[in-house]
Amino acid sequence: MEDNYYTVSTPGVPLPIKWTAPEAMEKKLFSEKSDVWSFGVVMFELFSRGKEPYIGWPPKDIMQHLHQGLFHFLFCSVENECLGERLACPAECSSDVYDLMLQCWNLDRAKRPNFLQLHHAIKPLAEREEVDARRQDVQQGDYVLDEACYESNGTTYG
Repeated sequence: MEDNYYTVSTPGVPLPIKWTAPEAMEKKLFSEKSDVWSFGVVMFELFSRGKEPYIGWPPKDIMQHLHQGLFHFLFCSVENECLGERLACPAECSSDVYDLMLQCWNLDRAKRPNFLQLHHAIKPLAEREEVDARRQDVQQGDYVLDEACYESNGTTYG
């Protein structure tokens, strides 16, 4: 068991079901890995422009959906073992980012990345997005001048 975890033992404490990891809902066990699950849900919200997660899923049934998959979108491993249902990929989300979300939602918390691993995975994706955004700005005629823009005599603009 991880050293950095805590449990909720007070009966009747409400939990945000749509953002709470299965082990936290079922065993009241919270850790960095349960926070990673929640982070995956927040990523879904960001890339879907604030869309509510699990819309149409009755809150009392969410854990059953995650374990068994009652609707149409099943999350299956490489070995084709169906691992339950997950949120669908938002329209404005790359497959690389969605793959990170799926890793965050692994039912086995030991298989979820930690935040340092997520940082190392997200940083190159963000850098690539920044380069693509700058390229798009230049193609649209919005020239971005920064410290990398030099005149031939070495003068810096911006």
